[in-house]
Amino acid sequence: MVNVNGLTLSGITLVDGGHITLLTQHCTHVVSDHLTISTASDRDGWNVVDTTDAVISNINVSSNDDALVFKGDYALGQTYNSGNVVVDNAHLSAKCCNGLMFGSETCGNFTNYSFNNIVVTEAGKSGLGMVSEDGAHITNVTFNHVAMSNTQSPIMEKIGTRLCCGGSPTV
Repeated sequence: MVNVNGLTLSGITLVDGGHITLLTQHCTHVVSDHLTISTASDRDGWNVVDTTDAVISNINVSSNDDALVFKGDYALGQTYNSGNVVVDNAHLSAKCCNGLMFGSETCGNFTNYSFNNIVVTEAGKSGLGMVSEDGAHITNVTFNHVAMSNTQSPIMEKIGTRLCCGGSPTV
């Protein structure tokens, strides 16, 4: 779903979604309540890309790659800033990768994210990952009441460059 203002995803179960089960890009005023994604044999759960003003509550994601990931890319031909996002009551599992993640695509800046009551039961990489590529600023992010088990690393942070954002991005 691209360029949607006022997107509601509630009471939905998505199973075996393929490469990315749910991809929302450059959406605003997103509300999700009681969303279940079960794609542990495939790839990513939900890629929330270039999104502002979102409330995600009571989500359950079982994925092979990243479970719930916030990204910014250049697919629409420009860079967008993302933020004002609240995630409350999330149960996440990622066989090979990250439970809750920023990046690895991070064109644009990210600000005002609040994560509350997060449970990560499996992560082949990290429970919480934060990657800033190509100069993205990630600010005002809070985590409250996070529990993790069966993760290779509880927290992973990285700063780097992918050169995927158009123009002349820097680290």
